[in-house]
Amino acid sequence: MPRFVFFSDLDSTLLDHDTYSFEEAKPALQRIRQTNSSLVFCTSKTKTESLDYEEKFSLREPFIVENGGAIYIPRGYFKHGIAEAVAEQEYLALRLGTDAKELEAVVDALSKKIGITPFHRMGISEVMQDLGLNEEQARNAKDRHFTASFKNPGKEMVERARAFVEKKGYTLTVGGRYCAVMKGSDKGKAVQTLLQHYRKDFAKVVSVGLGDAPNDFPMLRTCDKAFLVAKKNGSYASNEFPKAEGVGPSGWNKAVLEVLGNA
Repeated sequence: MPRFVFFSDLDSTLLDHDTYSFEEAKPALQRIRQTNSSLVFCTSKTKTESLDYEEKFSLREPFIVENGGAIYIPRGYFKHGIAEAVAEQEYLALRLGTDAKELEAVVDALSKKIGITPFHRMGISEVMQDLGLNEEQARNAKDRHFTASFKNPGKEMVERARAFVEKKGYTLTVGGRYCAVMKGSDKGKAVQTLLQHYRKDFAKVVSVGLGDAPNDFPMLRTCDKAFLVAKKNGSYASNEFPKAEGVGPSGWNKAVLEVLGNA
């Protein structure tokens, strides 16, 4: 039997857009445990936020943060050594992205150019209100090291922002609520890097990607199987990928059960 590795976005995918609940995904989560499959978060969230969800889901798995900016692997998770990794407490870190301070300078310049709202300039109370988080969660969300984000200003402004950012040699990725400026990394590159390590330990690996937004597309293109879940309004971000029938965790649940139905 192959080792199934599920690479999943969190917000609006495994977690409900408004409540952050994963209640509707519980049958599939149980099936993942029963089949000894791996669930790897591949998210725009920070390391601190991701660790909180690792605890909530009772997981001890690798996870990918800040749109591919870094990979964190529990010590001893793989049988082989990872020479390029840096030790961080109980984890080995593979840092793929550019330092956030450099990226924040680009976002600040963009803000002066077209008037977007930089995430790093938002106060804790503003983040709490915008994302529906408590104070601790908002502080964790601001603990960024590999990306600099700004509030999604709409399609037309996003394209102006993209042209500005790319002219300076950086990349722009678009999420549901925020856009992120990066350099040297994306979710696809991070997934590809982590899969190399899974394939060293397991004879056959089947990778499955699940997401909802354009920043997930590089991840979905890298995986053997891919699913887009529906957004809050029932629409899908693209026609490029197979569609899971359901919004957020409901669609996520159906897609995972479809993959693991006969496993």
